[in-house]
Amino acid sequence: MFKKFGSTLAVALLTLVCSSPFAAQLVNVNTADAIALAENLHGIGSAKAQAIVEYRKLHGDFQSVDDLIKVKGIGSKLIEKNSEFISFGKGGTATGVAAASSTAQPPLKDTVSTPVLPASN
Repeated sequence: MFKKFGSTLAVALLTLVCSSPFAAQLVNVNTADAIALAENLHGIGSAKAQAIVEYRKLHGDFQSVDDLIKVKGIGSKLIEKNSEFISFGKGGTATGVAAASSTAQPPLKDTVSTPVLPASN
């Protein structure tokens, strides 16, 4: 009985963790809107996210963490918590969430092959 309960509890906990409303992605702080920042960074609510966007409008793109720390309410501990999710690159999608890999290869060109027929005797 306890074995079944334990496995059911494990599945329930795993489901809860995986379906968490917080699914962090790499975020380009130079292109992300306030919603994308708030949804993808730990400890960044709508007010801090809006402060990041406003600072960026006034001072231009962030070049490094040193620039991001200049935003009121953003400190080194907050940056440390989110370091793996913050990007300063120039790319990004319309929502501002950058793709995890910027080294995507172009698709291979279609090639037409001629079938090889067996030799006739």
